[in-house]
Amino acid sequence: MKNYIWVIFTGLITFLLMYYLKLDTMTFLIVLVPVLIIMFTYGSFVYSFRDSLKMEAIPSNGYQDRVERLEREKAELNRLGFDKFGEFYLKTIPDSVTYLFKHQTEHVFFLIYHFGPKVGYDFVSHFQSDMTLTTSSTVDGGMTPRPEKNMLQIFENTSYQRSFDKHLQGCKLIQTNGYSFVDLKTEYYPQLILKSLHELAAYVRKIPFWPVLLVFWTITKRGSRYLKTIEEQVREGAIKIIR
Repeated sequence: MKNYIWVIFTGLITFLLMYYLKLDTMTFLIVLVPVLIIMFTYGSFVYSFRDSLKMEAIPSNGYQDRVERLEREKAELNRLGFDKFGEFYLKTIPDSVTYLFKHQTEHVFFLIYHFGPKVGYDFVSHFQSDMTLTTSSTVDGGMTPRPEKNMLQIFENTSYQRSFDKHLQGCKLIQTNGYSFVDLKTEYYPQLILKSLHELAAYVRKIPFWPVLLVFWTITKRGSRYLKTIEEQVREGAIKIIR
């Protein structure tokens, strides 16, 4: 769903509530605005992680700029040893266009997303016992809590090369703790991504008062806690790598 459609809908609800409840400005700001923010965040989350969410072909109209932007990244990624094997569109809030890559020799996938206003990317590796390591380019990737075995490190405003190097270092740490890589086939990977999205959403929904906390996590930039290497997170006791 386009961002502006959701904004217009929320604005319309706001206007109707003010009109029919005859709220003064102060009451509106103190009471109704926080409620509307929670409703907006809740609605966005529920819509984006709905059971009917599916991967679609990238629309032919209105997305050429996004496609061209992602195409420009291919040369640098090819130089690092990554080959593109897929692409898809997700009708979320905001909607996203995603390109999928896999490294020629390392057990690393690369996903680059175009959300309209911004572009983000992840390096991802999979290990035994459902252990994963994601190295992301934006704190938005750590907005919500995640299962203990889904480890995350974030490096903003850095090069693909540096993020890739940090990712490989994190992988070595996980391997030294007894976890071996799992070799995943590219033809099944898109569905694994979709499955992971639904599992993360289910995990968040188990947290008490999660709709309210979603707003708190967004405002406080919860993902900032992952602006450290996996090694630093382990050393500080923030995470544990245990067989």
